[in-house]
Amino acid sequence: MRLRPRQKTFVERSLAALDAHGNTLGIAPTGAGKTIMLSAVTGEVIGKSAAKACVLAHRDELTDQNRGKFARVNPGLTTSVVDASARSPHCETLRCNNYDKRPNSTVPLSPLFS
Repeated sequence: MRLRPRQKTFVERSLAALDAHGNTLGIAPTGAGKTIMLSAVTGEVIGKSAAKACVLAHRDELTDQNRGKFARVNPGLTTSVVDASARSPHCETLRCNNYDKRPNSTVPLSPLFS
């Protein structure tokens, strides 16, 4: 998938901030393509390394949207969803969802990345 010029700039600046500071916060208006840009940044960071990523979403619809856009932006990388009923960590990118359906629960992520 080809990014628009402003999306490419956003991704480049996000990657530079991650490199310089170890973290960043990207803010963009409605319709800017935040999901696409998140997918591009994530794909660049984990790209050809053994790294993994975890993207949290509080709605099934957002998880589906994130997963679909990620696949379009990064066709060579796999994704998986962890929710209240399933766990499949054998992939580069992990999308977590639905933990808010279990009040007062904690999610041990470290075993997923070992």
